[in-house]
Amino acid sequence: MFWKRKPKSPITTEDETWIVECYHWFEETFERDLSTQEIFLPTKSFLDFDYMGSEDDAIEIVNIIAEKLEIKDSSIEVYFFDEFQPIEFTDEGIYSNYEEGTQLTDGLYSKLVDGIYQIGIESSLLKDPVKLIATTAHELSHIKLIGEERLEENDEPLTDLTASLFGFVIFMANSSIGKMTTWSGNTHMGWQIGGGSGYLHYKLYAFLIAFWMTRRNEKNPDWLNYLDKEILNTVRKSAKYLASKGN
Repeated sequence: MFWKRKPKSPITTEDETWIVECYHWFEETFERDLSTQEIFLPTKSFLDFDYMGSEDDAIEIVNIIAEKLEIKDSSIEVYFFDEFQPIEFTDEGIYSNYEEGTQLTDGLYSKLVDGIYQIGIESSLLKDPVKLIATTAHELSHIKLIGEERLEENDEPLTDLTASLFGFVIFMANSSIGKMTTWSGNTHMGWQIGGGSGYLHYKLYAFLIAFWMTRRNEKNPDWLNYLDKEILNTVRKSAKYLASKGN
């Protein structure tokens, strides 16, 4: 006789509880009904201009995201910086000299005086608009949480979640997962691993998306097609798990 295995959650019970609690905290704190929140897509319809990778283009993205986050009566100063990335070339390939666990800085946030904020963007993000949008959404979410005094202390994971629930979850999720790329030059060729950004593992984003879908009474919305395949697979596993629980 065979028994059908019950679907398992891809994340821990503690992380499940945290995501669900943060979801409800967001709705209460920002007085928003997440069942009707627009999910922004990495398409022309979001940017509505031809992105060419310039600093001016990045500043325009900051303005667009600030409007989406309903940041009002504030002055946002944008600057760009270069994060030093030591690289070693060998006959086998290219390798980063960073020690394990070291994370590069993609963005910076600071409050100068009341109503004036600074957002720093790492210059290499200009070549990756999806990651640029995710980073910008994260940094501007600091204004919603710390700048507008909804939190007394900084909470980076909650900031990632806040940016996601304001509609940027696809950008945040896709940017969280590392990618392996091949490359070649005049004298060298090999491979390089590009690390994911942010403070949440992609499985947490996948669970959040699955839970969000249950609240929206959606089983297979079109916007799922914009997710990385690995994330999408985890979303489906999470949805089956939540369905088995009656969520």
